Amino acid sequence: LKRQAALVVLGDAISFAASFVSSMLLARVIALETMGSWQQVAYLTTMWASVLEMGISTSVYRFWVRFPDAERAVFARMLIAGTATCGVVAMASLAVAAPVLSQLYGNRELLTLLLIGVAIPGVRIPLQLIRPVMICQGASLRATMVETVLSVATTLALVVPCMMGRSLAYALVMRVLITLPFLVLIPLVFAGVLQRAGRWWSRAIFAEVWGYLWPIQIARISGHLVNYLDKVVMSVVAGPGPFAIYSLGAREIPFIGQIGSSISSVLIPRLISDIDEQNWGEVKRRWAAACTSTAMLTYPIATFCMVQAVPIMRLLFSDVYRESAIPFRIFAATTILRVVEYASLAKAMGRTDLIMRSSFISGGALLLLAPLLGWWWGPMGMAMAVLLAQVSNAGYLLTSYWRQIPGSLHTFYPWPRLLTILGLAMSVHIASGYLMGGRLQIDEEGRFILLAAKLAILFVPGAAVYLIGLHLLGYLQWGHRWWSKARWRLS
Repeated sequence: LKRQAALVVLGDAISFAASFVSSMLLARVIALETMGSWQQVAYLTTMWASVLEMGISTSVYRFWVRFPDAERAVFARMLIAGTATCGVVAMASLAVAAPVLSQLYGNRELLTLLLIGVAIPGVRIPLQLIRPVMICQGASLRATMVETVLSVATTLALVVPCMMGRSLAYALVMRVLITLPFLVLIPLVFAGVLQRAGRWWSRAIFAEVWGYLWPIQIARISGHLVNYLDKVVMSVVAGPGPFAIYSLGAREIPFIGQIGSSISSVLIPRLISDIDEQNWGEVKRRWAAACTSTAMLTYPIATFCMVQAVPIMRLLFSDVYRESAIPFRIFAATTILRVVEYASLAKAMGRTDLIMRSSFISGGALLLLAPLLGWWWGPMGMAMAVLLAQVSNAGYLLTSYWRQIPGSLHTFYPWPRLLTILGLAMSVHIASGYLMGGRLQIDEEGRFILLAAKLAILFVPGAAVYLIGLHLLGYLQWGHRWWSKARWRLS
């Protein structure tokens, strides 16, 4: 199980790295407005695939092993037919919407690119079956290899033509063509099941699978709203150039922002046991410790990204995208907020109603704030709207917990300690930048390797002072017992 989990995480990391590297390379070889057009195509095709896929691939994890062989053969045929149908619907609907979106966004180039890119969701939706089916078959390594090859191939197909001076439309055609052969893998993956005689339809199987999927789809609505509304509004109120600046900066710090969620996923089973035993003291202690541990690890990185946002954006995407530092700085602040998965306590208590309400609150806040702040302040206002929506989500959940858990808020959400850690991390990086930034001449440095080295030189002394400060405050112990616990936690 650990090996399979590690392989799945590795596949996710490779896919993310391929996407991120492609953005870094494209930002250096194509014009700002063209980059904005590509970012619009990328998020629109992803959004179309996510919405119209209907969560079909997620049902594989639940029902593939659960169904007997005969029913699994029918289920497999229904999966293939269902994803193929959703893919065709996605292609047709995006083709119909392409002229409207091009006019709405004020981007003539977008029409041509979208008409080429309609094939992306049409191919992506069926291909999303490969990974869960192979994992359920115990072939996690092969699933990771397929995902790696697909990610690298599509990245190269897009980036290499642009680096050779070809148009983005030509590169997008190459990207679509390179994905088509991967569709051959679908009958190969399902070969063992499809050899069994069976029908292509079963009302009973459909009813059971749909009964599982539709609540998930409702919950995903607010998630899609939060993920894509800011991009839609920015595309409408700004041209492709400003959208490129916003989209490249409006990203959370890779992997660091997920630490709180990872810790919470391990914490939930223990919280459930404590809640069943009505041991609220242990619940509060565990949750507070998780918040503090995450903060001590993530705050120095998040604050460094906030203080040095401009050179980091220059390092990643070239000097053209200096203004991307504005949304990047605000999105780095979301890492400071995410010291824990705030819904984890609700999951442990079985209060899914709190999770649904918080999702609607954050979605409603973003729906209200995004057009207003995005219109007034551009990229900065849009990033602020996303941050405030997340604050509203966390605020509602914390208030709900405070009413149900005995004691004060700070006993399970240690906000005084979090503010102290934040102040320490922010102050050491501000001081480091003030004392060393001028000597290193980071603002004038344009060479990639030297700029990366100078940023590392700025970060390391500040991180060392930060660790010493944590030790002096009593938050970090360096004795043998602490190191033993640290090694155990990492393992």
